[in-house]
Amino acid sequence: MNSQSVFYNSVSLYVSIALLGLLFLAFFTYYQKHKKTRELESAIHALADMYSSMTLFDLKEKKVTPLRNSDIDEKVFKGEKEIIYNRERALAAHLATEASREALYQFMRMDQIRERIGDLSHITHEYVDNNGKWNRLHFIVVKRDFDGTIQKLLWAVESIDEDRKRQELFKKLSETDSLTKLLNRTGGETKVSEYLESGKKGLFLMLDADHFKHVNDAYGHDMGDEVIIALANALRETFREVDVIFRLGGDEFVVFAPGVENETTCRTLINRLFENVNKVSFDKISDWKLQISVGAVLCNYKDSFDSLYQIADKAMYQSKEVEGNHVTYSGLLLRSSS
Repeated sequence: MNSQSVFYNSVSLYVSIALLGLLFLAFFTYYQKHKKTRELESAIHALADMYSSMTLFDLKEKKVTPLRNSDIDEKVFKGEKEIIYNRERALAAHLATEASREALYQFMRMDQIRERIGDLSHITHEYVDNNGKWNRLHFIVVKRDFDGTIQKLLWAVESIDEDRKRQELFKKLSETDSLTKLLNRTGGETKVSEYLESGKKGLFLMLDADHFKHVNDAYGHDMGDEVIIALANALRETFREVDVIFRLGGDEFVVFAPGVENETTCRTLINRLFENVNKVSFDKISDWKLQISVGAVLCNYKDSFDSLYQIADKAMYQSKEVEGNHVTYSGLLLRSSS
């Protein structure tokens, strides 16, 4: 083979390699581009899976376009593609339990939706569905006119039942006294304040165990914990589920019994409490018996937690001047019953 042939063969080889390189580069670029597209599509599908219903509302053209088929499309829109502004109540009835229905209807009203969203990108509303599960409805702005008027909205329904259950569990744990399993001060004060702010009247009690320090000093804190638990159980046996019972701290407790508005019922409850306390005994304690001092306020008017607490606290310390189970009724009780 002469030198000229060798040269042409070499050139041909280099050209072939270059072409293969360009072909590989083109294929690699194509692959990467479509790989990103596929990844983006997968991400979009994964996001869409979070929602049980997705529908595009064209407010300008008054059209409905289901993006994810659901029973809403079949039972409410029934295959029609026009937005009918009187369908909101049908939607609310289909989606929400009766207690959540009116609020959901007001949130979904198409004649007010632009005003409700304003300049925001999206708004949300949480409701309980007809299966008793929590959901969150999103209205997301998809397109606006040049003047900012909303043209298109995305409707999306998201299940948040597990999240709400976790939130409720964390809230319950944060408001529960770890020793007695009653409410702690934060949880109890919140619930009593809610009753009072709503104008609910009732009996407010503050109490603690007499000479409790002796138990801790002579028998140890474990025995002291048993006493606190026993007192908590006596309170549970005495009062109703609707009554607020909470541990203030140490051996101090507070009770609010809504609806107890007369002195006769008040005295009956406290006598029942003393009876339940008298039943408590401890095999390991020979020189001490559980007895309590109680301060009672019967509030027949709207008042604050702090003011009732201060009055009941003073009354409780007056009870400590008397040996044995004893209750001191504040002047408010006498005034309210006169």
